[in-house]
Amino acid sequence: MSATPRLKIEGLSLSRGKRAVVRDVSLSMMPGELVALVGPNGAGKTSLIQAVCGLLKPDAGRVWLEGAELVTLGPRDRARALAYLPQDGTVAWNLPALEVVALGAGFLQTDGARPRAMAALEEVEASALADRGVAELSGGERARVLLARVLASDAGLILADEPVAGLDPEGQLLVLERLKARAGAGQTVVASLHDLSLAARFADRVIVMDQGEVRADGSPAGALDTAVLRDVFGLGGRWLDSEDGPVLTLARL
Repeated sequence: MSATPRLKIEGLSLSRGKRAVVRDVSLSMMPGELVALVGPNGAGKTSLIQAVCGLLKPDAGRVWLEGAELVTLGPRDRARALAYLPQDGTVAWNLPALEVVALGAGFLQTDGARPRAMAALEEVEASALADRGVAELSGGERARVLLARVLASDAGLILADEPVAGLDPEGQLLVLERLKARAGAGQTVVASLHDLSLAARFADRVIVMDQGEVRADGSPAGALDTAVLRDVFGLGGRWLDSEDGPVLTLARL
């Protein structure tokens, strides 16, 4: 594994209006990691991701992508370094799914645009949607198309904000399996998730945020221990052994 972090965050603080939403966060993420960013509503997960993308200007702190400071990178260099999947699945124009995937990856004007976009649609089992307008798709179908748009970019860093929200169980598993495979191939994937059981199952590393601060950072079992589950989420939990590895079970206190 490379000794250079793909993403490095140092002392990042961010406010929305008068409210501090990210408080002095420092993190490093390496190639080959699938990192689950978890926490209650309002914990600061989305704000942190958007600051890393350059969509929000922090009050303090610095961000590096592949060793280059974020503020020194122009839009094209940022697009090459990271791919962003936002919570909002809105697409402004009713373009065919294939063109949406190619546009998002920035390859529409190249000879390899359509094959590359189609390969990404096939990866998410959505090739049958290629010629359909995105406005005509169901929420789950559109989610697959937007994931394909991110996967087509081949950026070293994928930032996915609630990529399984609103999906049925099969769709949730497909999305996380594809992101896990990309991490296994050497990309760095950061995904904010509300489902702690899915985070525990798929993530190599879990970062727990609460009130803008990092409360835990480590392996799923280490970060989601009984104290964190109780204090941050108000939940009880147990780790059980299964044929597929440790499984986290949750209960209200």
